[in-house]
Amino acid sequence: MDSSLTIVTIVYIIMLVIPGVFFKRIYFQGPFTRQFQSGLFADRLITSLFWGILVQIVTFYIFINTFNVQYESIFELLTETHSKLTNNEVPDFNESGLTNILLYLLGSVIIALFLGFFAFHFVRIFQLDQRFAVLRFANKWHYYFSGEILNSREFKQKSFKRGKVATTLIDVLVKYGEDDNRLFSGSLVQYSITSEGNLNTIYLTGTRRYKNSKGDAISPKEIPGDCFVIPYQNVLDMNVQYILKKSEKGKTRIKIKTWAVTGINFILFILLPSFFIYPWFSDTSILSKVLSILSLLISWVFLAVLIAQLTQPQKNSKNGNGLDKKDLVYVILVFLLFGTIGLSFLNVIDPIGYIFK
Repeated sequence: MDSSLTIVTIVYIIMLVIPGVFFKRIYFQGPFTRQFQSGLFADRLITSLFWGILVQIVTFYIFINTFNVQYESIFELLTETHSKLTNNEVPDFNESGLTNILLYLLGSVIIALFLGFFAFHFVRIFQLDQRFAVLRFANKWHYYFSGEILNSREFKQKSFKRGKVATTLIDVLVKYGEDDNRLFSGSLVQYSITSEGNLNTIYLTGTRRYKNSKGDAISPKEIPGDCFVIPYQNVLDMNVQYILKKSEKGKTRIKIKTWAVTGINFILFILLPSFFIYPWFSDTSILSKVLSILSLLISWVFLAVLIAQLTQPQKNSKNGNGLDKKDLVYVILVFLLFGTIGLSFLNVIDPIGYIFK
C-alpha cells in the first residue's frame, strides 16, 4: 500500500474518530460510564465514525458562517492538500490557514462535547431510554435497581403499582459453603459492575440476616455496621422490591401540572443550545456573537429560576426555601435586561432606537 495514501487515510480517520470519541465520552456518564469502554473495538470504531461525521457536519456549517468562508475555497484547500499528500509533498499553510485549522479542530471537539452532553440529558430527562429499547444503555442493572424498568413497555403491560421509587429493598440468598446458604435483606445504596456490564458487588444498609431456627420458622438478626458488601459471585438468588412514595390527592390535577412543567422544561432545554448556535449565523462581529451568547445564557438562567419558582409548590420564603414577590421582580428584570442586551448584539432589536424614535 502507498505510504502517502496511508497517511491521508489516517488523517481522515483521526478527523472523524476523535470528535466521535469525545461525543461518546461525555454521552456515557453517570451509571453508564463503563459502556464507553465496552464492546468490540470494531463496533466502537464504527460508532465513533458515525458520531464524528455528524459532529463534523455541524462544525462545518458553524465554521463557514462564523468566518464567512466559501464552500469553494474549502474544497479547493482540501483538494490541494490531498493532492500534495498523495505525491509525498508537504502542504503549504500560511499563518492564517493554520490558525483556522486549529480553531476548526478545537471547535469540533467543543461541539462534540456539547452535543454529547445535550443528547445524554435529552434522552434521560424525557425517559426515552426507558420507553424505547434501542436507546437503552447497556447497564441494565441501573434500570432494575432504580425502578426505571417499570416504565418500559414490557413492564407497563403488567399490573404494577405506579409511582416514584423511594427505596429499593434487596433480598439476597448467598452461598456460604457446600450446604450452607444465608438470606440477607436490606436497602440498596450502591452497586458496582464489571467492564462487561455484569454485576460485581452489592452494597446494602440496614441489613438483616435470616437463619433457620427450630422447625421452619425464620428469625431475622440485625447486622451491625453502616454498609454490608456482598460479592455477586456468591449470590444464588435475588429479589428486588420497590418502596414507592405516597401518592397525593388530586391525581388528575397533578398529572396535568406534571405535563405542563415537562413541556416548559422541554422548551427551556431546546432554547439552551439555540443560544450557542443561532448567534453564529448572524452578520455581526465575533466579539458581538460571544457577548450575545453570554448575555442570552445569563437571561436563560434567570428564566429557568423564574419558571422553577412559579411551577414548584409555594414555600415559606422567610425560611430561605423560596423567593418572595420582590425577589421575583428582580429576577424578571434581570431576565429581560440580559435578553434585550443579547438580542441587541445580534441586531435583532434596537432598544435605544425604539425608545428615542
